Amino acid sequence: MATLGIKRYTRVTSVVLGVSLLLGGLYTLAFASPAQAMSGAGDYIAITPFRAYSEVPIGPGQTINLKVYGIGSGAASVPNAYVEAVVVTLTAASASATSWLTVYPTGTSRPQISDLNVRPGASVANSVVAQAGAGDQISIYNAVGTTTIDLDVDGYYQTAGATTPASSFVPLPRIERIINPLGGTAFPIGPNQTIAVAIDGAEGTGVPSSGVTAVALNITDGSPSATSWLTAWADGNPQPPTSNMNVVAGQDQGVLAQVQVGANGKIDVYNYAGTGTLYFDVEGYYTSTDSSGSVYTPIPPIRVTPGTSFSSSAPYNIDLLQNAGITASGVTGVLVNVTEANATDSTWLNSYPASTSSSSSAGSTGAVGTILSGLEAGTVSSSQTAAAPPTSILNTVPDAGNAVASTMVASEPNGGGETTVTIASGSANLYLDVLGYYTAPPPSSSTTGSGTGTSSSGSGSGTSSGSGSGTSSGSGSGTSSGSGSGTSSGSGSGSGTSTTGSGSGTSGTGTGTSSSGSGSGTSSGSGSGSGTSTTGSGSGGSSVTDPPFPGNTTSRYANAQPETTSTMSGYGCAQAHAQETGSPEQGLTVLDFGAQYDQSGIQGAYPPAANSYFYPDTTIIKLVDAYANSFASCGGKHLIVAVGTNNSAGYMMATTGGDPTAAGKAWAEVVTGAETGLSPSATLAGVSVAGASDMEEGGNWSGPSGPETWAATYGIESQGVPYYDYGSANSCPAVTAAGQNPNCDNSWNESDVWEVSAGTYVNGKQISIPFPEIYYPGDSADWVNVATYGWYNTGKHANFAGAFSEDQATGGAGNTPTQAWDQLYSALNSNQITAQSSLPYESDITWDDPSNE
Repeated sequence: MATLGIKRYTRVTSVVLGVSLLLGGLYTLAFASPAQAMSGAGDYIAITPFRAYSEVPIGPGQTINLKVYGIGSGAASVPNAYVEAVVVTLTAASASATSWLTVYPTGTSRPQISDLNVRPGASVANSVVAQAGAGDQISIYNAVGTTTIDLDVDGYYQTAGATTPASSFVPLPRIERIINPLGGTAFPIGPNQTIAVAIDGAEGTGVPSSGVTAVALNITDGSPSATSWLTAWADGNPQPPTSNMNVVAGQDQGVLAQVQVGANGKIDVYNYAGTGTLYFDVEGYYTSTDSSGSVYTPIPPIRVTPGTSFSSSAPYNIDLLQNAGITASGVTGVLVNVTEANATDSTWLNSYPASTSSSSSAGSTGAVGTILSGLEAGTVSSSQTAAAPPTSILNTVPDAGNAVASTMVASEPNGGGETTVTIASGSANLYLDVLGYYTAPPPSSSTTGSGTGTSSSGSGSGTSSGSGSGTSSGSGSGTSSGSGSGTSSGSGSGSGTSTTGSGSGTSGTGTGTSSSGSGSGTSSGSGSGSGTSTTGSGSGGSSVTDPPFPGNTTSRYANAQPETTSTMSGYGCAQAHAQETGSPEQGLTVLDFGAQYDQSGIQGAYPPAANSYFYPDTTIIKLVDAYANSFASCGGKHLIVAVGTNNSAGYMMATTGGDPTAAGKAWAEVVTGAETGLSPSATLAGVSVAGASDMEEGGNWSGPSGPETWAATYGIESQGVPYYDYGSANSCPAVTAAGQNPNCDNSWNESDVWEVSAGTYVNGKQISIPFPEIYYPGDSADWVNVATYGWYNTGKHANFAGAFSEDQATGGAGNTPTQAWDQLYSALNSNQITAQSSLPYESDITWDDPSNE
């Protein structure tokens, strides 16, 4: 596994489908009162962020589907009704190659855009506004190599008919940089430091002094002295276990973040390590009290500039609405993912309405990724009509072939016109992906006009309840509830947007989008529509099927007397050949070396068998590398080699006879040492090393205190490299509400099993990942109970790596690999709280020395 350094999984709340983020620490918005709060289509609901999926592997050219509507519980949940789009933070790590990821509705064609650019050795995150498709799922596509992803849910936009209080967005006419009350625009920050930044009434920004629930701003960290991560959240609230930005020493980084504003009008920003200089560029704010705020409408993402070349001497103007085919009226802003590639200089990009002017520019440099190419061109001109404001939307480094991306809200103060993009120095290629747009509410209308105005009861062509060609409830060609060609609930041949028409819309039989009309509705029609309806009899969307069994690897108890590098090389090569004949294209294999032990000051492990050979830690590292490097040299690809130990009573991890703190540290050194010993060819083949532990609570196993101490110590010492818990959850009963913590076996209660299998986090990163023993029917039910406990009591979703069986070790006494995997997948998905659409791994363990079976 490529060394990640400090790997931080961003859980940002906020919007933006892109590659850096319109993200932030948006938690439940502090609305003034339900009476003041607004609701409606496109309004935003910030929720308590929660991690929906952790460490999900995705291979080259692979697409995975993840359920995002109807998940979670309580304040940390997304409903399955009245949801237009969900705001998630997508984090990728452990990439084996430079690649990109694309997010889109399941069951639809994959758009030719990129949402996240990844590269080996870096942890990268972006906030994504994603519409779900079939099965309330989103699809995530990875182009090249292997990587793992986390998905944190931060909020959602609601559809028409929703009644939940929400906030609307007010984009600023142009991006404005916050002035530090102490002077200048820079905010210095040190290691392990939190600073407060005033948002309400911030000088020079146009943000009002009250009524602001959240702010959308680009945060730039200039010249960080160390690899670090930053978190932003509402002042006055506890610091969340999330991050908004990952930075690399010496490379300035910027992200677009949506951050909840505290009751005192401030946000807090925390920096983990090193020093940096922060800049805050405001793009807009959310309000629950201002009826003039804009609402968001997602569109099928479209690339409007396919790698346009531009330079500091030739900025570009582009009409985003025209190029994206957006014809809506009242547009106030466009959500755009901006990707640059092949920059010739460490510099920054700016964007602003072409009619805007200012005097200077300021910005900094940033990280890298990859891009898509060869996509359709947009209309771009090379004329610059205004000077750039003193802000930045994207930071670059001169690294040919790689790319940097971020998301922005391009302001449309006049409902259209061109947007200017500039680069401060050098040149680069520019990719713009339009993701959606914001619209202001229509102007207030009169009540009795009879002409062509916007009246509500006239007989002319008024806007509402007229009998002419009004916009709503007229009998002419009005927009809604008319009998002509209205948008909704009309009975004529309307071309509107409905939910019950009989036209050929998304699921009806006409061509429109109206509701309850006989014209051309979008869904629940009775005709032969070609859309994705749920109630109509047309040819709607695709159905969802369970994923196929992923295939299994062979895991091993290192039980020979003793195991040698030669035998381990043979096992690795055998696994590579098995991959050629049907084992998974990407897999997880556990090499179990037994209980940790200190033999006269030498740390190592004893395998779980009579007359066991003691393996010093240095020997374990050599054996693991022999296996992994041989696997790669024999043609194998994409394998996690997990180095396993256990909590046998009386040994180092146990509470008696040993020191679990020393054991956790020692095992972290084994894992990182083996990682360092991977050959270059193994790394290129996508082979990585992780930890593993057989944490059990019954029989001759230890009590919970030692394993919990071991887990926490291991996580800190390994710098975030996870371990896979292939243990058991014997006799763990069902949990139905928060506060319940029933007993399992051997003095363990449910919180103990949760802690060592899924609940160990270090600096916001999940360390323990369940890969449980499903040896017999019924074992999976215990693990559903543990996962349910975790959800009710911690708000975290337990994402399972897969199922672990022992068919080879027992000669077929229990589950086969397929049975183990099927049982766990079915059990998890029988419960909404524990459901996960991807269960990527299965491994079946054997004894290397048949005499010790």
